[in-house]
Amino acid sequence: METKEISLILRIEGGIADEGLLDVYDAADTISGIARSINIVTHAFSNDQKLRKQGQSAHGAHAFIHSSKKGCFEEQIDIRFESKVVKK
Repeated sequence: METKEISLILRIEGGIADEGLLDVYDAADTISGIARSINIVTHAFSNDQKLRKQGQSAHGAHAFIHSSKKGCFEEQIDIRFESKVVKK
């Protein structure tokens, strides 16, 4: 069986982001928080609802971020579920 993938779009709008700028610390915190959240939720989904308190890598899936598009603060994030998770 093959892997399955879902995608989501993270878009930052409003305030200074509308001018094509982001505070470097705010941007870093945003990406870090999204990564932790995605890994916690993906791990629970892939492992019989077992919750983690930390955002380490999810077992049974991998999350990837695409490179930024020029001139905007929009990121595509893909989550690929391994075949054993898809089979469940």
